[in-house]
Amino acid sequence: MFKYNKKGAFTLAEIMIVFTVIGVLTAILVPALFTSSPDQEKLRAKKAFNTLTRAVESLTNSGPYDTNGGMLTSTTFATTADDRESFFCNNMAEILNVKKVDCTEDDINESITGGSSDNLHLKVGSTANVADYETLQNSFDTMCKAAYYGNDDSPKGEFNIVTSDGILWGIQRTDFSDTTTITLNSVTSPAFYNLICIDVDNHNDAEHIYGAGVRKDGKILVGTKLQEIVTEDYEKVMSEE
Repeated sequence: MFKYNKKGAFTLAEIMIVFTVIGVLTAILVPALFTSSPDQEKLRAKKAFNTLTRAVESLTNSGPYDTNGGMLTSTTFATTADDRESFFCNNMAEILNVKKVDCTEDDINESITGGSSDNLHLKVGSTANVADYETLQNSFDTMCKAAYYGNDDSPKGEFNIVTSDGILWGIQRTDFSDTTTITLNSVTSPAFYNLICIDVDNHNDAEHIYGAGVRKDGKILVGTKLQEIVTEDYEKVMSEE
């Protein structure tokens, strides 16, 4: 007679062991997957920073500014005050991959900052708006948040430049004619910074707006929030080494 071997089914204990193993692996792998996924807002913020630095560098080394010793002042290029005020914004728009641009006015922010767009410009120094650079960097972020979100964190106004990647740029109008200087360690530099506000999530969350300042000599100082993001990878590498 032939004998047939009956294959036994999994026991309850074996099934419980399998589910336990799966549960342990899930608990280990899922958090790792989330932590390894890139933060899209941070990536866009870094991209915006790189775009800003390249654009300003391009401006100071080419076009009308190059013939002006690399200075961003527009007093010699435009006859009317309005043209001088919008000159920097319009030239930035020509370099950026722009989807929408309107450099005609700062009125979108005046109702928030007290009726004068000058409130969106900052100077550093003992007799200026702020006394030191750390305070200046914090002020960039604070002013951008107030100008485009207000105290209740709800979106206000519009950004005057929108690039094709969806990043919003609030570039304040100025002719960089301010002659105020600051001297540190025997080095004299312009004290005036034109505020630039960058929103990387389509004007939805006040936490994702970043401030920066540009001097007439093309030097850029980013706000505290953006500086933490752009230096994050460098600090991580240094700590690991």
